[in-house]
Amino acid sequence: MNIRNILRGQRPSKSAGATASVEPITPDSADAAETRRPATVSSRVQRQIAADLCVYGASPAGIMAAIAAARSDLSVVLIEPTGHVGGLLTSGLNATDAPVPSLIKGLVREFFSRCSARYGQQIMTIRHEPKVCGEIFHDLLRKAGVRVLTDCRLERLRKLGGRVVEAETSTGQRISANWWVDGTYEGDLMPLAQISHVVGRESRDCYGEERGGVGKPGLMYGGLVAPIDPFRDGKPLPWLEPYEPLQEGAGDWRVQAYCFRVTLTRDPDNMRELAPPENYDPTNYELFRRLIRVDRTGSGLVNTARNDSIRNGYLHIAQLPNQKVDLNSGNLIPTNNPLLSQGWIAASAAGRERILQEFRDYTQGVIWFLRTDPAVPPEIQAIMRRYWYPLDEYRDGFPPALYVREGRRLSGERVVTVHDLMDEAVGEESSLGQGAYHLDCKPARWYVNAKGTRPVREGQFFSKKILKFQLPMELILPRREEARNLLVVNAVSASHVAFGSIRMEPIWMTLGASAGVAVALAQRTGGALHALSRQKIRNGVLEIAEKNHLLPGR
Repeated sequence: MNIRNILRGQRPSKSAGATASVEPITPDSADAAETRRPATVSSRVQRQIAADLCVYGASPAGIMAAIAAARSDLSVVLIEPTGHVGGLLTSGLNATDAPVPSLIKGLVREFFSRCSARYGQQIMTIRHEPKVCGEIFHDLLRKAGVRVLTDCRLERLRKLGGRVVEAETSTGQRISANWWVDGTYEGDLMPLAQISHVVGRESRDCYGEERGGVGKPGLMYGGLVAPIDPFRDGKPLPWLEPYEPLQEGAGDWRVQAYCFRVTLTRDPDNMRELAPPENYDPTNYELFRRLIRVDRTGSGLVNTARNDSIRNGYLHIAQLPNQKVDLNSGNLIPTNNPLLSQGWIAASAAGRERILQEFRDYTQGVIWFLRTDPAVPPEIQAIMRRYWYPLDEYRDGFPPALYVREGRRLSGERVVTVHDLMDEAVGEESSLGQGAYHLDCKPARWYVNAKGTRPVREGQFFSKKILKFQLPMELILPRREEARNLLVVNAVSASHVAFGSIRMEPIWMTLGASAGVAVALAQRTGGALHALSRQKIRNGVLEIAEKNHLLPGR
């Protein structure tokens, strides 16, 4: 396998503010900004495009920013570097994490309410089919008059006097705009705009966070205390890294593990073939086979989920409407893979396509292993054999977008830390809204322990307590001397630990809607983004929501 080569030569810079080269672009005379019209999803080349706002990244947060600004009478172009619109809500992450749904307000609540209404529901719910989320996103974009360009990457930016003024795309277009929003999960606009950012984990001492930096090595699965041989032919098993001395609490460049969130169905009229990847090799999953063998108590079979969902050591299956499920990662046979995840951020477009395919092969192999391998308990095989890829989702039944849980993180006017979340240090007067979730981080590595007697994981944490916190505008604001007309709505200014709570789609969407309202206020009043009233932004997010589409909820 060449998987391990991902780690070679692709490590992101450890320093904040690492940037890509920014080449000057000589602007041609710009066409007048286009009037509002129905959204178009197109890769058709128009040499010069002018708009009030350019949003880069059609994630849910990016879409919220675009719609909020367009409803506030700004001309908006939304640019997506891939062919996929809607991010993870249209690519399998549909067991949405929102433990306090009442905190979802305004435009974001309208989106979830519209999705709920498709099922005839009278209250707002947060679990919907990917295709329904996609239909609602496209409908809202079309009605708002947002122009959508897909398969279009921003490659160079031009800045004047601390403002981004123009971008050049991979398709030869020039985009000029007064305002810019980075709506990518990776924070891809930041290096182009020379915005300070970090990749990886700050040290424990950096912000005094107990979970900061490199963590203690832990068992791959909690009940497995017996030794497990982590080697084959003298080398670590596939997906394991060799042992290296680690300083607990030290900072590093690693991000938490990514995965695909796979949509499956048990509707016999909506099933398509589920097969292994062409390069399936069962020996690549020997690590998981050995973990299963040591689970002598069968603790991995115990279901801890409520209702008709399934959650045990092997599976995490959450129910969706119309006999579909969202397949998340278990611990004994995970779909998360920290080794595959580490090269993503720094990779080129071609490099990301390669990693995407390797992740797809890995995930399809995990599913096939769960269904067929003799080491898997018959009870688990029976569950997995109920499910197939759906006919009515995605081009080939498999989700197109990788779940990039953490990319670059903005180093802005202020870095929000876990202390801000736990101590309620941010007042409402500084806030764009509220969020709530556990501190939740997936592993940053699987590796061989110092004695060579077992595989261990490192970097994972999950707080039992749900934190409820304010969302300060500083989360999305770069340092004013670096950019006065750009906001970042996913790759926000937070520590690695705090990001574990903030990185939920409804929270990101709240920040996105707030960004769209903020740029509209700044354009209308001539005010600086950094000086805007947070209360006026919060009110604006509520005011642009169509009230007849807001359902009550918990």
